[in-house]
Amino acid sequence: MLILISVGMSLWFLYGIHPNSLPIILANIAGITFTTTLILMKFKYGNSKNKKA
Repeated sequence: MLILISVGMSLWFLYGIHPNSLPIILANIAGITFTTTLILMKFKYGNSKNKKA
């Protein structure tokens, strides 16, 4: 799900570059940064079957 959100934001980022719309570009850079961070954290600290609660 997070990967789909990142792909969507990347497409909006490309759309923002076309008309050179700074608010669209900046908002999507922030969103891509946050979702990429979440994806990386999910892979690093994700649910492991060997973890003890």
